[in-house]
Amino acid sequence: MLSLALHYRQTKAGLPARWAVILRSRRRLRQIWISCCSARAFDGRFTAAGVVFFLLLFATMAGAAIRIESGQIGNVFLSNEKVAIPLTCDGGEISWKVTDYFGTVVIEGRETSTNKRAIIQPPLKRVGYFDLHLTEHDGTSAMSTLTTSFAVLTPIDVAKLTNSPFGAMTHFAQHNDPAVMSLLARAGIAHIRDEQYWSAIETQPAVYSYPSKFLSYMSAAGTYSLTPLIPLNWSNRFYDFDNGDYTFPYTESGRKGYVNYALNVLDRYPGQIKAVELWNEINAGTFIAGPATADKPGYYSLLLKEAYPTIKSLHPAVKVVAGATVPIAHGFFKSLFEKGAMPYFDAVSIHPYRDYPDGVDLEIAELRELIKTYNGGQPKSIWATEFGFSASDEPERYAAASYLAQIGLLMLSQSVERMYYYLAIDDTLFPFRGLVGVASDARGAFRPHPALVAYATLIRQLDGATYHSRFTTPPSIYALRFQRGEDQVSVLWSNHPVPVSVATSSELIVADIMGGISTKSPIAGSVSVNLSRDVQYVVGQVTSVTDTAKELLADSVSGYSKMAGKNGWYYGYAELGSTASYDPSHFKQMSWGIWGSDNYRWLGTGAYPFASGSLMHPSGAWAIRRWVSDTSGDVTLSGSVSRGEGGDGVGIRIFVDGDEVYSRNLAPTQSVEYSVPNVAIKFGSKIDFTLNHRNESSFDATSFTSRITRRPESPPDAPNGFNLSN
Repeated sequence: MLSLALHYRQTKAGLPARWAVILRSRRRLRQIWISCCSARAFDGRFTAAGVVFFLLLFATMAGAAIRIESGQIGNVFLSNEKVAIPLTCDGGEISWKVTDYFGTVVIEGRETSTNKRAIIQPPLKRVGYFDLHLTEHDGTSAMSTLTTSFAVLTPIDVAKLTNSPFGAMTHFAQHNDPAVMSLLARAGIAHIRDEQYWSAIETQPAVYSYPSKFLSYMSAAGTYSLTPLIPLNWSNRFYDFDNGDYTFPYTESGRKGYVNYALNVLDRYPGQIKAVELWNEINAGTFIAGPATADKPGYYSLLLKEAYPTIKSLHPAVKVVAGATVPIAHGFFKSLFEKGAMPYFDAVSIHPYRDYPDGVDLEIAELRELIKTYNGGQPKSIWATEFGFSASDEPERYAAASYLAQIGLLMLSQSVERMYYYLAIDDTLFPFRGLVGVASDARGAFRPHPALVAYATLIRQLDGATYHSRFTTPPSIYALRFQRGEDQVSVLWSNHPVPVSVATSSELIVADIMGGISTKSPIAGSVSVNLSRDVQYVVGQVTSVTDTAKELLADSVSGYSKMAGKNGWYYGYAELGSTASYDPSHFKQMSWGIWGSDNYRWLGTGAYPFASGSLMHPSGAWAIRRWVSDTSGDVTLSGSVSRGEGGDGVGIRIFVDGDEVYSRNLAPTQSVEYSVPNVAIKFGSKIDFTLNHRNESSFDATSFTSRITRRPESPPDAPNGFNLSN
C-alpha cells in the first residue's frame, strides 16, 4: 500500500508544507516508476528503463571504494554473537570508529586489509544501534570514507510472541526479498502485513493460480514463525472493471467474485492466515475507483455483508478486519455503522498517519466510543494496520525512532490490539521510511535504521504488558504505567528536554530507547531522570513523576483536548476580514465534532474554520487557538508554522490581551520558526494564536504549533515584531 499520508484531505483543506513536499515527491516517484516499469506492476517483470531508474536512484550510494560485503544479513547481531562486518577496499588499512544512536564515540581502531579485504570486529559489550565510520588509507593518505550501520539486540524467540501486538508492512508480494524476515524475527516483530493480489491470482474467470513469489514468501513466513495479515486487494478485470485498476466491486456479481477470491486465498494457505483485511483505505481516493466512489460507506457495507458470513462459515477462526481508513476517519466509520455494518467484522483497522504522535490516543478513544454507541455499548478490537514516520533524509531517521516508540506506546495505552509499522524495508517510493535499508546499498544489504532498534526495544520491554494508567504530569511530559507480570514498567518521555523527579523507594532499572540498561538508586526517596523525545523504560515501583524545572507552561500539541479549557487551551474563531483589527471579545468558541467524513476536531460554523493541536484552517473567519494563563510573569512564545502549496498564503498574528506581539504573512510552501521573548502576562491573560486567510482561503490548512515557556529564549532567525511582508 502506498499510503500517502494525508492524501485524504479535501482540496480546499490544503496541507502543511512538509506534507505537501512529501506528497509531491511521492506522486512524482510513482509516476516515474509506473512509466518505467511494465503494466504488470506487481508480477516482478520490469522493463530495462525500470532497472535503469532503480540503479540511478541508488547510484550515489555506490561511489565509495569501500563496500560492505555479505556477512550476517543486515548486520543485525545478537548479544551472544560476535560483531563481524566484512568489507572490500582499495587501501592497505582501514581506520574505523563506532558511534551510538546518541552520537557518542563507543570504540575505534584500525584494521589491515589482505587482498583488498578486511573484517571489522569491534569488541562491543552492549546492545543498541551503531554507526560504523570507515576510512581507507594508502600509507598516510585517506582514500575514501563510508559510514554504515549495525545493531546488537538481545535474543528473543518470536515463535513465542503469537499474541504480540507488534508487526510491520513488508511488500514481499511486490518486490522485497523474504530473507529480510530473519531480521524481523531477530527484532521480535511477530506479524507481517502483505498482499496476495486478486488480479495476479485469478488470471482466468474462476481459475486461480499463485505466482511463485506469493508462495515463497508465505513459506518463509512459516519458517520464521511470522504471522501474516493479508489485505485482500485489488480489482480484477473479470469483475466490475469498467473503470480499470482499483475499481471497487459494486455489483452483486463483483462482490461474489471478490468473496470467492478471498475464500481461495484462505484455502490456499490453510491455518496460516489468521486475519484478512477487506480492501485498503477505501475512505480515501487513492485506491478506489468506479461507481462505488459515490457512496463509499454504502458499497463497502454491502461488501462486508456479503463477505463476512461466508468467510466465517468456512473459516470461523479467521478474523475479518474492516476499514483500513486513513487517517482515523470517524465520519466514515459513523456512516458505515449507520448502514448496519457493525455485525459484519471482527475488528476495525486504521492508518493513523500524523505529523506528531500526540493526540493519537484521543482520536482512538473517540473511535472506541463511536463503536460502543453503535454496538450496544460493547467494544470491538482496533488494529492500526499502517502507521509510520516519513523521514525525508538520512538524519531524520533518528527522529523516526522516537516517533515510532511514542506513537506505539500511545496506541498501547488505548488497547490497540495489533499495529504494523510502515515500512519494514526502504523502497523507491519511500527511500527513508523503512526499518532496514535496501538490498543494493553499498553500505550493506538491509542495514538497520534506528527505528528498527527502537521497535525491538519497545517489544522487549512491553510485550506481554498491560496498560495501567498515566501518572499525573504536565501534558508535555508523558509518564505511562504498564504492568508486566509482577513488574511495573513506567515509560517516560517529553516533547521538550526537562528534568523530572521519579519517586521510588527501591532501585530502578532504566532502559533507554536503544535498549541500553542502567540502574538508578534513590536519594531521599527519588531518582532524577532527564527526559527528551527519546523514550525511557523504568522497571521498578514508581509512585509519582514530577517536573522539577517547571519552565514549560503550555504546549499546543501535547495539551490538545476535546474539552475546552483543559490545559488552558480553547479553540475558536472570529468573523473578521483578513486585515481587520482584533479584540479578544471577537473570539467565539468552536464546537467539537466530526469534520465531514474525516476525524474529530474543533469546528467553527461549518467545515471551516477548524483547529487542532497542530493544524489550523481559516475561512472567511479567522481560526484561533487561545491559551488562558494561570500564572504571571515574563514568558516566551514560540513554535513553528508551515504552509502547504496552493492558494495565496495565510496571515499569522499573536495577541496578548488584545495587544499584537507578532505578525507576518506566510506564502505557500513556506515554513518558519517563531519566538517572541519577554512577554509579560498576568493571571487570566488571554494569548490568542490566530490564523487568517489572505484574499481567499483555498489550501489554507497550516501546521501551527505553540509553546509558552517561563524562561526567555534567544529568538531564532525567524522574523519577529510587525513584519507583514512575504
